[in-house]
Parts: sequence; C-alpha cells; structure tokens
Amino acid sequence: MNVQELTYYPKPSDFSKVTFWDTDFSHIDWKRHASFVIERVFGYGTEEEQQLVVKMYGWTIVREFEHSFTPNDYNRIAKINLQKMMAYASL
Repeated sequence: MNVQELTYYPKPSDFSKVTFWDTDFSHIDWKRHASFVIERVFGYGTEEEQQLVVKMYGWTIVREFEHSFTPNDYNRIAKINLQKMMAYASL
C-alpha cells in the first residue's frame, strides 16, 4: 500500500497508550506504517480512534485492510458510515 498524503497528522494525545502499548509513538511514520496503524487501531482502538484513522487515510485506504477485520470491526465501520451520512444530511 502506498499512502501519498494524509489529510490529518495526529498528535500523541489523539491515541490512547493502550492502543499503541508496545510502540514508541514518536517513531511511527504515519505514511510508511499505515498498515500497522490501521490494523492496530481497528483491532484495539476506540471508536473515536477508528474515526480518526478514517479521517487520516480515507475510506479507500482503510478498505484495503478488510481482510483483517473482525465482525466487530465491521459493526464499528457501519456505525462510522452512518454517522458520516447523518452529518452530510444535516448540511
């Protein structure tokens, strides 16, 4: 996967230490380690962190990792999609 540009660069406070318990946050290259970040956040992160990952990488990139998602991850993705649709409907 080749991530060209991010729409948002996270701050250390954007993610809990629980999600990246074994990783030095300052060493994460958000573009180069996109697969690690996406899989880690959808595996262990909160809904807010998952929404942030979608904001950072976009749906096209996140969907490339569908093969590693669990059924619970799909429920979270559906909820994020619903929230996005509701936000667009209120514009």
